[in-house]
Amino acid sequence: MICTIKRILLWLRRCSYSRGFGIQSPWTYAFVRYVINEHYPYYAYADLKNCFPNVPVIERKLLELYFRIANFVQPAKVLVGHESEKLLSSYLHTACQNCDILSIGDAHFASLKYDLVILSLNKIYELGIEKLHSIVTDKTILIVEDIYRNKRLDPRWVTLSSDDCCGITFDLYYCGIICFDLSLYKQSYIINF
Repeated sequence: MICTIKRILLWLRRCSYSRGFGIQSPWTYAFVRYVINEHYPYYAYADLKNCFPNVPVIERKLLELYFRIANFVQPAKVLVGHESEKLLSSYLHTACQNCDILSIGDAHFASLKYDLVILSLNKIYELGIEKLHSIVTDKTILIVEDIYRNKRLDPRWVTLSSDDCCGITFDLYYCGIICFDLSLYKQSYIINF
């Protein structure tokens, strides 16, 4: 009950940032409108929910977001550092059957370039910003979990999102998304997710 009330209050506080209002870039608007805030049930949601019935609401919402992003990007290589990697891998493989998913624990993960990276803010800082720069390209999308610690925006997220190599950033409260394409105008968006 408390989690539901918290989600409703968070949604109300961010309701002016819904559905791409005020976004001028066509690519950014389409990404927000048709990937981040897409409410249409995708083809595999019901099957995945049946396979994993006990996933909490917020975690399922995030997994479905990762599914939509993987479906949009169609990544060849994905790097994950997630507590429930099997669950995440199922969602990602359903969205993009040809993707190769590596864990941050694999010995040779640092020698590759990735199209999609899903890590917590702590893992990014354990990894190091320089190593992060070496595994991303201008087409990479980085999903950063845990950007709000103790109900406050983590200053490490602010530092990471303002880095010169980062382009457009999205603050979804539950996670952050960074695009590394510097051909798009660098801007930070708060999105009601």
